[in-house]
Amino acid sequence: PDRVLVAFEPGTLGAEKKALHAQIGGSVFTTIPSLGVDVVQVPSGTVLDKINFYDKNPNVRYAEPDYYRLFWMPKEGAESFSSNMFNEQWAFNNTGQKMTYCDLFWGCLPLTDAYVIGTPDADIDAPQAWDIGRSTPQIKIAVLDSGIDWTSVDLANKYLTGDARNYVQSFEDNFADLIGHGTHVAGIAAAECDNLKGIAGVACNASVVSL
Repeated sequence: PDRVLVAFEPGTLGAEKKALHAQIGGSVFTTIPSLGVDVVQVPSGTVLDKINFYDKNPNVRYAEPDYYRLFWMPKEGAESFSSNMFNEQWAFNNTGQKMTYCDLFWGCLPLTDAYVIGTPDADIDAPQAWDIGRSTPQIKIAVLDSGIDWTSVDLANKYLTGDARNYVQSFEDNFADLIGHGTHVAGIAAAECDNLKGIAGVACNASVVSL
């Protein structure tokens, strides 16, 4: 975005900072008080040159580019009213987006007819977590619930039947989900990501075990 993050040495006067920014034709776009950083807008295509200029000044502690960070967003459920079902998973990534409105009388309505508005950042920051890592199949998530539907399009490739156990005596060899709640929980935890089906799971590369 043609901006430079500039941190000054303690004791540097505001007038000195302003004069230095002016020398390179820059202007303070905003500041980050907690870091003591000026975010300086510079002429297009000159970021590296301006950083070299700042680095030569003894009052500058550091100068570095201000980059945009693009987070990975999975593509989910084409069966949704939304173009991407992940847009509906506001608990994972809430930008204040429009989401499908559903009620008992009308069911779920197209976004062109009715919608719900999210609350920005009321979420678990899933894309930021995925930027660090997306888990591996070696990670096993045990779901102690009503069982797991191993035919689910989002869970079929990660369901570990060999490790499954049923501790309800009358159904010892039956791991099927007769209620649906266990499948729901397993999906939130580890549904396959970016497969154009269903939803995205928090640990979407992990395996699941029904107990």
